[in-house]
Amino acid sequence: MSHKRLMALAAVAALLAGCGATAPKAASSTGSGAEAQAQAQANSPAVAKADLAPAAPLAGSGRDPSDCLPSAGQTWSKLRKACVQVFDVADIRLTDPDNPALAVYVLFSPDKKVAEMFSASFPDGSVMMAATRGGNSYFANMGRVLLLKDSQSKEGWRIAK
Repeated sequence: MSHKRLMALAAVAALLAGCGATAPKAASSTGSGAEAQAQAQANSPAVAKADLAPAAPLAGSGRDPSDCLPSAGQTWSKLRKACVQVFDVADIRLTDPDNPALAVYVLFSPDKKVAEMFSASFPDGSVMMAATRGGNSYFANMGRVLLLKDSQSKEGWRIAK
């Protein structure tokens, strides 16, 4: 067996051992020294110990206190009482007046009497807003935020603080 093939076999064996899988059997029965060394590495006690070690948690697998997956873009919606990806389900997307590089997302209740606004600048991530003036504006006591209908903006709404 060629040296390159043996090195590749040893690399595959090491990768498989790290995953808990078994190494592939050598294709040749001639048993060269390098092949025997690769097989010995695959069966070494160090590999066996690595297989027995507890698995580390996967990066991004953590859940927040609401059981949402922030790494998947999920956040808790008080209005929907569920984890949502606001960028997918928002009724309105506006530019954040505090930081033009960020967006503000708004969800409306089915009857349009309540809205929930999501912004990175809110301490809890979102604020609940009550409709005023027949649904042409929404007001949140916390943070003194207004969502106003605005026929001159391309989104049809604007934020006032």
